[in-house]
Amino acid sequence: MKKTNLIGLIILLVAIGAAAFMTYRRTQSGDGLAPIIRMDETKIEVSVEDDESVILDGVTATDVADGDVTDSLVVEKISGFMEDGRRIATLAAFDSDNQVATATREISYTDYYSTRISITEPLVFALNTTSFLDGVTATDCLDGDLSSQLKFSDSGQVETDAAGVYDMELEVTNSADDVSKIPIKITMLSTESMSNTPLIYLKDFVKYVKVGESIDYEKLIDKCEYLGVEYEAVSGKSVGDDTIGRGKFSIDDKDVDLNTAGNYTVTYTVSINDSLKAKAYLYVVVEDE
Repeated sequence: MKKTNLIGLIILLVAIGAAAFMTYRRTQSGDGLAPIIRMDETKIEVSVEDDESVILDGVTATDVADGDVTDSLVVEKISGFMEDGRRIATLAAFDSDNQVATATREISYTDYYSTRISITEPLVFALNTTSFLDGVTATDCLDGDLSSQLKFSDSGQVETDAAGVYDMELEVTNSADDVSKIPIKITMLSTESMSNTPLIYLKDFVKYVKVGESIDYEKLIDKCEYLGVEYEAVSGKSVGDDTIGRGKFSIDDKDVDLNTAGNYTVTYTVSINDSLKAKAYLYVVVEDE
């Protein structure tokens, strides 16, 4: 063997030995073992109102060197929804040597419901309007206000310079990857039509119900605005100086099936004196029990 090759081999062996020694020293400075996580149940039911710490109920962690390290337990992450509304929580525990142990726990909610979308303003706009979500909000039982996350899906497009009624779809996604969608209609009117068409206001343009529940559609009518006058909705069928009877409205709910889960649209139609006919839409979301 040449001398240069021998010297190279010696240097390599010294380096390997040094690395092994350092690893040995690090191991000797601690036990080299991560904590052990134990739980009385691998599945747990929680409420959407519960603090995240509830997921750690009944969970302990012990370490060979440090003993009880339960106080180090944290919820590292929670997955999106899986089948049947389940989520997987990843738990972690640490010891004084920063050795980390992880375990998973299945969680399910006793009172979860999907994000609620609310529309409080008529979706009727003058031509060339480009902002459509000022009266639209989204509230989630896990994340709170998700209004800033609302967007239109790719299922439709509004031609802002052409009058008409456009079918669109609102959607919002929460932290559990649950996507809520509502099909809506956006009405674009010319300046002349805007001035001669009443605006119908419902108490909310979105109504959530469970399968089998009923809806009093007339009671959802709040008011109309026309030529600067606000007409409060009252009982009856007549139009007063500042009132309008709910019975004057034509309500088309023939396509709604309150016994079957799904999204449905109810159409309200009304005219005041010599106005053009105005339309408003109630978006009904029927949910399973």
